[in-house]
Amino acid sequence: MATILVIKEQLKRFYGKFDVYVMAVLKFIGALVVLMLINSNIGYMERLKNPAIVVIASLVCSIIPVGGMVLLCAAFVLAHFYTVSLELAGVALVLFLLMFLLYIRFDSSLGYIVLLTPVLFWLKIPYLMPLLAGLTGGVGAAVPAGMGVIIYYFLDYAKTNAPALSNSTTETLLQNLTLIIDGLVQNKLMMLMVVAFIVTTIIVFCIKSLSLDYSWPIAIGTGMVVNMVILLVGEFSLDLSGSVMGMIVGNLIAAAIMFVLQYFIFAVDYTRTEHVSFEDDDYVYYVKAVPKMSVSTPHVNVKRINAQRTKRQS
Repeated sequence: MATILVIKEQLKRFYGKFDVYVMAVLKFIGALVVLMLINSNIGYMERLKNPAIVVIASLVCSIIPVGGMVLLCAAFVLAHFYTVSLELAGVALVLFLLMFLLYIRFDSSLGYIVLLTPVLFWLKIPYLMPLLAGLTGGVGAAVPAGMGVIIYYFLDYAKTNAPALSNSTTETLLQNLTLIIDGLVQNKLMMLMVVAFIVTTIIVFCIKSLSLDYSWPIAIGTGMVVNMVILLVGEFSLDLSGSVMGMIVGNLIAAAIMFVLQYFIFAVDYTRTEHVSFEDDDYVYYVKAVPKMSVSTPHVNVKRINAQRTKRQS
């Protein structure tokens, strides 16, 4: 525990000195990972798979806002889809436009959730997202979390059905459009995941915002249970075939990761909680003050010993 707090203080001190450069590096790495995953999963346009283009695009993302990163990644997806079929790119464009309107309306700074959700699905730890979104974002974080789920399943559908959609003609245009829309709308598993992520994100945010001791750990544990219950009930009600054990293990891993990250994001000492009250002419205020955990970073003093001087004195 003390070691984690020391590392946290060192990271905070380092970030305070070089915050501009740290954010640029983190955005570059994040964009690089996202673009590489896009190319590896739906890389139909060979030009965009060129490492030089990926690096240049990532460098651009390092100096633009998160909303710009979302737009650039969406442009990569549209270019890959256009290589497969015009219908696929058209449906993706309409879907992205609708999502961007909702996403900008709530909070454009939450674009990292839209980008991170498909990445976590590809990394096999998707259940981390509703916990992370609920703890680090507001109630509006539920919207980009749900949008990220839709984007992932749409990309997965395109990856699976690309061979059938690539041979499109004028006669099959309407048929392919109907096939794509039906594949998206009739995906019961996607709808279930959207509901689970939205509900879990809202519940986690509401609990962590309460004036309770250990509200963050309680929010993480409750969110994990709520997410599992929704998915279990949904899978049995909709007769979906899925790995129940995999889902349970995935939620446990996600909760364990969030318990560790909590000490870096929100580590407080509830044993030193203070209750303060004061008043003015109109109100009486009752304040609960919980100090954050902090430790002083160790300072190492190095003493130099002149070996030649010591030898002469002897």
